[in-house]
Amino acid sequence: MATMHSLMAAVAPAAWSSDYVQTVVSLEGSPDGRYEISEEDGSVRVISATDSPAELAGPADHVLDSLSGRGPQLRELLSGPPAQREKLALLRAVAT
Repeated sequence: MATMHSLMAAVAPAAWSSDYVQTVVSLEGSPDGRYEISEEDGSVRVISATDSPAELAGPADHVLDSLSGRGPQLRELLSGPPAQREKLALLRAVAT
């Protein structure tokens, strides 16, 4: 639940400008492994994504720290499309 909450918080700044994050993130070492981030009717949702292929991937503990402003930049931790990583990194820019 904490992982999903962290991802939900991370995508909020992009959603404020209606630039929604829509991706699947694989977080190695997390309880569910993969998480689907999507938008429906202006609402953001994060769910466990057991069958969906991941677009972004990285180590859960370091990625979650980075999302909240600690440790290395997200671009150093997550593999995948830069545009999706940048949207996830907005919270760090706003919070730090």
